[in-house]
Amino acid sequence: MMVKILLITYIFLFSDDKKYVYLTVDDGPSSITNQICDLLSKYNAKATFFVLGENVKRYPDMLKRIYLDGHLVASHTYSHINFCKLKNENKQLLVSEIKKTEVEIFKIINYKPSYLRYPYGCYSKKVINIAKELGYKVVNWDFGYDWHSYNEERIISEYLKNLKHKNIILVHDSPKRNKMVLRVIEEILKEGKRKNLNFIRLDESY
Repeated sequence: MMVKILLITYIFLFSDDKKYVYLTVDDGPSSITNQICDLLSKYNAKATFFVLGENVKRYPDMLKRIYLDGHLVASHTYSHINFCKLKNENKQLLVSEIKKTEVEIFKIINYKPSYLRYPYGCYSKKVINIAKELGYKVVNWDFGYDWHSYNEERIISEYLKNLKHKNIILVHDSPKRNKMVLRVIEEILKEGKRKNLNFIRLDESY
């Protein structure tokens, strides 16, 4: 049964005299999404969540939390296939992955996303054109680092060095490395506050 949610969102377009950064969160929702949302709320930050359709189906309440907290819900396809490694970048499969994710998101929050990030940052001309045909804007990132096996201090240091005006920062909603991920996100938010950076949704100024 579809749950209808009424959410009033006020979007303010940021001008260049205000410093901002885009925090983007891939691969969720998951068992730690609530904790990520708690951190974002603590620092009065907004983010864009590129969600996987299979995880939306698994964690519908976490998707509702993302949406009701005022974050932007975007698509990361259904099952995290690397389309750039497929022969001829299989259009039928790709369209199916995007459409299935749309259906799962819409069933829960009555909303169709308009931003898309392909798994592994796939960005060929063909996959971009398919996304455009389906009404999506494809967005990758300027910096991401949390998938590396380095120690937390190095990972945090690299993120903080790359926390700059207009940058798109990638982190992952990953329960497998939950302590590291949550600490990285909090350090990013703290440093952003120190630098007077606003954390905004992609649709606010991108």
